[in-house]
Amino acid sequence: MDGIQTEATMNGTLHALKSLATHHLLAVVDQLLDAPMPHSQNVVKSFQVIAKDRNLVMGLLQHLTDIINNKALYDEKPNPKDKKLNIREPLPLPMAATCALGEIMQSEELEDVINSHYPQFVGSLLLRIGTANANQPKTIPPPASKPKDKPTIITPSNQIVVSFRQFVERSKDDTLKEALESNNNWARLETNDFPLAIADITAAIAKSHPDQMRGIFEFLFPYLRGNYIPQRTVACSVYAEFLSHSKEDKELLQKLLNCLLTAQADPSIKLVAIRGLGNIVSSGAEQTNRYAQTVIDSLVSSIDDVDEVIAMESMMGLSRVFEVVDEARVAPILVNICLRIRPAFEKANDDIRAASFTLFGTLWRFGQGSAADVFHEQMHYNLPSIVLHVNDDNQKVKEACKVSLRRLGPLFRSDEI
Repeated sequence: MDGIQTEATMNGTLHALKSLATHHLLAVVDQLLDAPMPHSQNVVKSFQVIAKDRNLVMGLLQHLTDIINNKALYDEKPNPKDKKLNIREPLPLPMAATCALGEIMQSEELEDVINSHYPQFVGSLLLRIGTANANQPKTIPPPASKPKDKPTIITPSNQIVVSFRQFVERSKDDTLKEALESNNNWARLETNDFPLAIADITAAIAKSHPDQMRGIFEFLFPYLRGNYIPQRTVACSVYAEFLSHSKEDKELLQKLLNCLLTAQADPSIKLVAIRGLGNIVSSGAEQTNRYAQTVIDSLVSSIDDVDEVIAMESMMGLSRVFEVVDEARVAPILVNICLRIRPAFEKANDDIRAASFTLFGTLWRFGQGSAADVFHEQMHYNLPSIVLHVNDDNQKVKEACKVSLRRLGPLFRSDEI
């Protein structure tokens, strides 16, 4: 096709290609995917002419998303600079499929297809953002017809961002566009912070497409236990954020919560799951109290996790829950919680210390009822540490201690305090 010079001949060739695809769709698509990257304009037109045919577009979409979701995506090999670490060598087929998805979405005709199959589109693209992350750049040699040309270097993470930009444009979702243009999210999609960008994307989707949340949940469900850690990370990140937006759908809320609780057994996504459990407070006091015992037990068990980031997220999640939950849910375990928090007061990590003092301060709500006496004892036991760290070297720790003292002050049974 690259040798065709006239528009009439090209149109005739594309028509013949579409006719051939009508009878042998996968064979034609696979041949196009085998073309060198970046795809030539003729290959792009070939994908687009197939996508514009309503009888072929779903077969094309199904094939491309199956490749980037379920086929081999990269090879993990020992890092030549450090044999203890692995590097991800991207495979060409999913790279070509990623590129093709972006190319077919350049056509205006795809708008209706995207909207009618939204979970499949957005779910596949989000999963690919995860699996393309941290892949090594791929060097594409020049075509045989131009041996003197320089090789092309393609980075998979940049490739999927280009395709996702096309999806945002074609879906005409201003809320999603704004979310990606804030918090440096476009750039974060290509870094290890991509789960944070995924969370912002998910929040925007929940706001503009609440009717699609169930469909996206069902689409991503198999990948919560997928073969690739990035797929599990993406699915868990989406579920964690959806928990903040499921107040009106109690059945979905329960499913999301169960998934996050189960996900904690997977060390690779435990942090994301812990971070998401605190979002139960967004469902309101009634639902928070309904699931309080399970959520609190789960978060308390990770307060002293050897991974300090997980420990900190657990304390931050508990702080949010304790602002909402009823006293009866916490009073029986109040002393145990205080004892679990105390060692974190003296941690070297500034963020851990700040989170622990903040968490202790939120317990003031439970110091006036049935647990008043035992909590009064715990306050006096921990008061020296709080006062000492009011003068901590770290400003965040100082502020956390001051806020805690203000909240706990009325419970010391002393007019002077």
